[in-house]
Amino acid sequence: MTWDSDANLSQVHKFEVYVEGRLLTCEEEREAVVATSTCTVGIDILLNEPWKMAYETSIYASVRTVYDDFSTSGKTELGNGAKIPSKDFFFEKTEVWSGEYVQFEVGHTMVFYDLYVSQKSNLVIGGGTDDAVGEFFLHGTREGQQVSFHKIYLEPVGYELVYEGVMSEDEHELIGNWALYWDDGSKGLAHDKFTLSKHAPEIELM
Repeated sequence: MTWDSDANLSQVHKFEVYVEGRLLTCEEEREAVVATSTCTVGIDILLNEPWKMAYETSIYASVRTVYDDFSTSGKTELGNGAKIPSKDFFFEKTEVWSGEYVQFEVGHTMVFYDLYVSQKSNLVIGGGTDDAVGEFFLHGTREGQQVSFHKIYLEPVGYELVYEGVMSEDEHELIGNWALYWDDGSKGLAHDKFTLSKHAPEIELM
């Protein structure tokens, strides 16, 4: 988000950016936000708590100026709100990841046919497939090489699975730990290691 400011920037301590009345944390340092009147935020931030905005939702923000003497201006509404892309936009980018998870010292094969791990928007999304339990979707976040996502079943089963791992430098392997969490937030007995590898795209020979 970018805006025009009438304030004397030499007297501005910081800009505060709000969406739906809640303060955002910009990816840029405070000085950079002041110098450029720009605030960047990952889509994952708005899709998760406390905003939980839906796909294809328009984003309207407001900005408040905080001066060096800590006096403040009123909030100024920003026009031309940005828009969160549709879920289809992300699913067009999904890829097949397969590997193994360990449960009670026994290895099991697992495949995610539609998994998208963004390098820019910090978003993890996937699903549209099912396993022995039922149809599920994947949703999570990424920070640097740290990746975390939840496997949530469309029909309530009383729990969800959480995967937390580290992405390899070549972006082709994810290694970490998984765990079962009951709906009340407590951690189940099922938890161990997992590995996932991204499949190379298939090339049709003519």
